[in-house]
Amino acid sequence: MTRRTRYADIPAYRTLDGSEIRELCHPAVHGNRNQSLAEAIVEPGQSTRLHAHRQSEELYHVLAGRGVMTLGQEQFPVLPGDTVLIDPGTPHCITADGPEPLRLLLLQPGLCPRRHRPLGGCMNRNLFAGIGGERAGNC
Repeated sequence: MTRRTRYADIPAYRTLDGSEIRELCHPAVHGNRNQSLAEAIVEPGQSTRLHAHRQSEELYHVLAGRGVMTLGQEQFPVLPGDTVLIDPGTPHCITADGPEPLRLLLLQPGLCPRRHRPLGGCMNRNLFAGIGGERAGNC
């Protein structure tokens, strides 16, 4: 198993919300066991789907672009160099609100699949009521 990956060799896939994910180092493909690293690209004016991970935390690190992070009931701007800690069970999503794509690094425990169940649109505040349990992602 290789210990190094090359960006150009890793295909990206488009999610249902239109964002692009590239699994830079994921256990299902690369042999790592305890964490996964991915890049996400969110086009200007687009948002990721509101979702939560039941048992795992996640880190978002902003590489480029500008966005608005929704973290539980809180919303705040994010810029290149910002890192956001997302606690287990916390509904979250991000919106690219600048003129260029928002590029992020995503870090999660390695056994957590990225194919979680979405909770709805990013800015829909009504979706926060009753979130948890079976509506949260499987991790």
